[in-house]
Amino acid sequence: MINKLENAYNQAVTDLKNANVPDYIFDVNILFEEAFGLKKINLYMSDISSVTQKELDLFNNMVEKRCLRTPLQYILGKWDFYNLEFFVGDGVLIPRQDTEILCETIINTHFDTPPTVIDLCSGSGCVGMTIERNLSTKKTILVEYSQKAFSYLEKNLLHNGSNCTPILGDIFKVVNDFENNFFDVVVSNPPYIQTSVMLSLSDEVKKEPSLALDGGDTGLYFYENITKLYYPKIKKDGYLFFEIGFDQGESVSNILKSAGFTGVSVLNDYGNNPRVVFGKK
Repeated sequence: MINKLENAYNQAVTDLKNANVPDYIFDVNILFEEAFGLKKINLYMSDISSVTQKELDLFNNMVEKRCLRTPLQYILGKWDFYNLEFFVGDGVLIPRQDTEILCETIINTHFDTPPTVIDLCSGSGCVGMTIERNLSTKKTILVEYSQKAFSYLEKNLLHNGSNCTPILGDIFKVVNDFENNFFDVVVSNPPYIQTSVMLSLSDEVKKEPSLALDGGDTGLYFYENITKLYYPKIKKDGYLFFEIGFDQGESVSNILKSAGFTGVSVLNDYGNNPRVVFGKK
């Protein structure tokens, strides 16, 4: 069995490399551990007699899917974000480490009283649930338009024992359900990729929902309309936080400034790319 296991691992490395999978060694190691409960470093030290043909078949099946450029996170069906785990799959945007700085910025913001938060374009719910878990919020509302994504959001609420309030709906319509000066924080990681760029995305990203990626001709559609519609809903001294694309810092900052927000700032993510724009009302 040791030869079969070793051969399976080496063949997977070769297959993913030939399929031009980025970070193929990392992916093989993750899939290997998922299928066998073993880290590659323990391959020669573990009791291999307990490895079954079913596990080998599972591993080979996962490798085959990855060779077809199915996102690693979809194959695993889950992914860690900040200090929580989220179910993911076809139809929902994959939580990314780049987005953690958005949550961390809000978590580290001082509020005199527990804030009321709304997370727009919630997807898996990773942003809103992370904020709720790590910041004592009065209320956290998650709004998602896609039924597919919303099904993952509901699973993640249960999985993480979250008390967030989920809403299936259009963020530009549900805004009318809230009173003015209601929220301390409006946060969104909206679609922000220009339509013309969509076809040039990686094979993996193309398998994620275009609804969560396509930000219109300029990539600014959601920033402009969220800012305009939700400004009245934010309390005085409340905040609007956005995740942005690496080249959108100036344009999104100008949108917030034009709407009347003060102290508008751009923050970099852990890879030193502009990632967050926020302002205070």
